[in-house]
Amino acid sequence: EMCSARILVLCLFSACCSMAVGYRADNDPEWRRLFEVCEVGRYGHKRCHSNPWQALLVGNVLLLATAMMINGYRSHYVFLGAVTFLGSTGVISTEQALAGFSSPGNIAFQAVLLLVAGIQDSGVLDHIFSRLLGTEEKDTKAFLRVQLVTALLGAVVQQTTVV
Repeated sequence: EMCSARILVLCLFSACCSMAVGYRADNDPEWRRLFEVCEVGRYGHKRCHSNPWQALLVGNVLLLATAMMINGYRSHYVFLGAVTFLGSTGVISTEQALAGFSSPGNIAFQAVLLLVAGIQDSGVLDHIFSRLLGTEEKDTKAFLRVQLVTALLGAVVQQTTVV
């Protein structure tokens, strides 16, 4: 799937503006100070550094990612691409790029999604829910039946998996 013309024009415009600002920041200390990041060391020493090109690159990546998601691209692909790009350009380290994947909560949630997908593909859920929910003709009866089943399942199962 190709990017739309609006996204390409936005990227080109943003890249041109970023190059102008980056060049100005390289040559003008006042502009360079806009991108300054200061850290206080262990003994209270203040250390400041400025990398305008890195800040502009991150800004452009975030702008492109936002524009792509607004235009309907899947967010997980967009963010995976953004993290890969920022990791390959050295803006973030490999450890930072992969840090979210090592979270036990994230791994457990992904395992639950895999389990649910397997159960759903097997057809077992269709049989169970056709028994539990039936085939109601009126919307009110169907809604009440769904609410009752959800309330009963929610009492014994985590809410994320019920919903």
